[in-house]
Amino acid sequence: MAPSRGVQAPGKSSADVSSSGDSKVALRRATAAELRLGSSFDPATWRRPLCLRAWAISKDVATPFDVGGRCDTGRVIASWQTHAPGCALDLLASDGQVDITVLGSSASDSRAELDSTCTVLDPEAVLRAWKRLDPSFKDPDSFKVVEEFFPFGTATRTSRSFLRVQLQEADDIGDEVFVVPPQAIEAQEKRAHPVQPGSDGSHTLFRPSGFWEKFLPSSSGRLASILPNSGKFLPMHLTGVRVLHTSSILPDFSMRCLRGCVDTKTFAPGFLPGTPWSKTWRVCCVEEHCRDASLGLWGWAFRLKHSVLAVHLQPQAADLHGRDEHSADLMYVDKNADIGVGWRRTGFRESFNEAPRALHSFATDLSIHEFWDSVVTTKAFSEAQERSNCQHFVSEVLSELTSRGHINADAFAENGFTLRNQGIADVLRSWGYLDEGCKAQPGQDIQRQAWRLFMSWDCKAGAAQFLTPWMQKFALRAATMTATNGDLLEEG
Repeated sequence: MAPSRGVQAPGKSSADVSSSGDSKVALRRATAAELRLGSSFDPATWRRPLCLRAWAISKDVATPFDVGGRCDTGRVIASWQTHAPGCALDLLASDGQVDITVLGSSASDSRAELDSTCTVLDPEAVLRAWKRLDPSFKDPDSFKVVEEFFPFGTATRTSRSFLRVQLQEADDIGDEVFVVPPQAIEAQEKRAHPVQPGSDGSHTLFRPSGFWEKFLPSSSGRLASILPNSGKFLPMHLTGVRVLHTSSILPDFSMRCLRGCVDTKTFAPGFLPGTPWSKTWRVCCVEEHCRDASLGLWGWAFRLKHSVLAVHLQPQAADLHGRDEHSADLMYVDKNADIGVGWRRTGFRESFNEAPRALHSFATDLSIHEFWDSVVTTKAFSEAQERSNCQHFVSEVLSELTSRGHINADAFAENGFTLRNQGIADVLRSWGYLDEGCKAQPGQDIQRQAWRLFMSWDCKAGAAQFLTPWMQKFALRAATMTATNGDLLEEG
């Protein structure tokens, strides 16, 4: 990189600093420098440590020294070296800050050297200093790609999404980090060696394990409960469905910004608020899609239908900076006998012959948070399958969206939304099998298990993980957390 003339530290010349005798000041003249990135994270800022290593001029011998911490470990992510005669760097570290000045050929080669010991500095201070050499250098903790997943399984009113982030620069472990909410960690309470959520109850950082570790038993499985120490060696498994994604992120949005978004005082269930991608993606259309229900003889005889809520997501073009994400995305919110309510995409060899159901397509413009809040408010969301099925769920969500003014459903203003198999429901209600809301009376746990076996043999969830590419399974280990002062807090 070609050196350029910088700005001298205001208020002090180099000569003044070199003669001040201040033990907190470190001054070096260097002809080469490199920036190293550590693999741990600060629990307060979620930043990885940065260290600047330079080579000082002393009697024609280049002596390395570090600014911002010790650089014995870490991956080199940037380097600078001058080839011009007499050109060098002035590095000044004082009071938690570091300043770099690029000196031209007119600078003197003689320089008094002060205390070589430099305390660990804030990575942002080191980053600001390096940008004096390369203004175009990007924050290594900024995002290249981010994906927001919703956990696969029965969703509850407190369910939260988790993130998979590809960082701008890779460290010795890699460039991926997972941001997992405490609910997913607390679900591992049977682990022999549990990973605790953050000290403030917030999200926890994880790093991906090796590919082969996906096939190991989970640290929350039965093996971990039988063998006392096995949880230390087994990864945590997470399975989810990607709902939001983007590579068009503001360049100044980094792990530190994300740390502020997961503040438990303002965080609501569902999807992570306040992020650039949650503001970019909007729900533009909601529809009811139907197909023949896979219920064997009963489904064929009564021509039963399975209904899902089709959610069309559209990124705002103004926020995409000319990237290739202008196409809409289609997700389904489904309720079935195995896993209850959850997000998904089209299943293996699945097709909907009513897409949408007649008169059941509604344009809208709302955030993913507003949509999900409408979903979890309905009674059918938390009721058992034998009490309210997929058709009840879809009709109640559409009614809730209408009552909140999110969709315009004038055609249903008088009688409300009906079930796809409303005729069969009316007959069963007249015979006393259903109540006024066309719902069956809630049963006991044994009846629920029998219902699941009768409806699907309890195999839909397991089959989905093998036959659907959108169902992603991750093997994770807790990230190493190290405070800015160098104290190791947690090691995965």
